[in-house]
Amino acid sequence: MSFCAQCRSPIPPGFSYCSKFCSDAGTAYAQQIARQGTIKQRPASATPSVPSTRSSTLQGHAVLVCDIQEGHRHTVHHFESVVATAVRMIRLARLFSIPVFLTVLHPNIYGSTVPEVLNEYNQLGPLQGGVFTKTRYFGNVPDLHTAIKQQSITKVMICGLEAHISIQLTVFGLIPHGLGVHIILDGISSCNKEEIPVAVALMRQMGAKGERIFIATSETMAYSMMDSADESLLNSFIAMMRADKPAISSGVRNLLGGNKISFVDDSEAVD
Repeated sequence: MSFCAQCRSPIPPGFSYCSKFCSDAGTAYAQQIARQGTIKQRPASATPSVPSTRSSTLQGHAVLVCDIQEGHRHTVHHFESVVATAVRMIRLARLFSIPVFLTVLHPNIYGSTVPEVLNEYNQLGPLQGGVFTKTRYFGNVPDLHTAIKQQSITKVMICGLEAHISIQLTVFGLIPHGLGVHIILDGISSCNKEEIPVAVALMRQMGAKGERIFIATSETMAYSMMDSADESLLNSFIAMMRADKPAISSGVRNLLGGNKISFVDDSEAVD
């Protein structure tokens, strides 16, 4: 297998470029796919060489990656799928010029952020929202909320660990700050897989009661963002999503297929 000379990520068989966005590599990757007939290439005049900045409809969006640390690697249900989804969300954030925030829980106990996530984060440049160390599972970190407020964030897309502990508590901690929270369903997990649907059902009940909580998969969120983004990013976006399709399918199957998440009916919710 060959690797990208700039970012060292794997290059898919039959291609000359990685599917990431190292300088013009992402555009070149899309162009190569187009030559093979998998994407209808728009005229060069319609595709600027430098991607435009965030669409006005994506202003205020951010990605929050919660506690994906080495100490969880061998204990969390399908940990590798959570990592893959977090990496996907960071790459999407890079494409759409959306800031990314990381939280790290008790690093002396749970270890550091896994290198797969940290390496992607380190490539974000000015889109790095900050890495915030916390000593409580509750995500109400004052410095994090200050950073979110300073960047005028109104919608947070969250993925990470664990669904029924830090994710749930962080979501409930963000709501009082007037933020809308999008939970990436194929980007959360727990040590006990049975905890996941319980946590999701509880967060959904909160959303049904008027809180701004939304639940979707990473692929749904990706296409929703693309629908609001500058059309010049479409080729790079499609190239990225097609290259990542096996991991997307695997993640949904691993994290959702076995859990059979059937949300509690709103009429049956208990106050």
